[in-house]
Amino acid sequence: MKQQISYKNEHISLEIGPSEGVAQVNGEHCEYEFTEHNGRFYFRVGTRQWILANVKVEGTQIRFDIDGQPVELQVKNEQALLLETLGMKAELEQSVGDIKAPMPGKVLSIDVQQGDQVQKGDTLLVLEAMKMENEIKAPIQGRVKTIQVELGQTIEKQTLLMELE
Repeated sequence: MKQQISYKNEHISLEIGPSEGVAQVNGEHCEYEFTEHNGRFYFRVGTRQWILANVKVEGTQIRFDIDGQPVELQVKNEQALLLETLGMKAELEQSVGDIKAPMPGKVLSIDVQQGDQVQKGDTLLVLEAMKMENEIKAPIQGRVKTIQVELGQTIEKQTLLMELE
């Protein structure tokens, strides 16, 4: 998890990697301790300790108070961070029923047919981009009106993939 926080007059860049107990704070590797007691969370790095209270998690949004100061963070996985770095958004930018490619790539599979009923979150197709498979999911419940791409087709960012109604 990587996050930047502006707190009081400090800018803290925190990266907690796959190895538990080691973090990177402002570029320096250091051990940390994260504990909970009576609904409060304590984050300690070296001799510095921050108290996190009123922690609320809603999807990928985390809200909390750190030493009394309100902070709101968006937790992003590696894919979302990579897409953001490349100037792309993880969410599909579209009108209600237009499914557009969030990035350039190759169509690996088309999991629906014209006329199929789909539920929000159903996988519509799989797009290969940067050697990663990305499932394109239905943003709404509806019926597949048209499919604009073919299996194996190479497409550009914002190409119309299919329409839902």
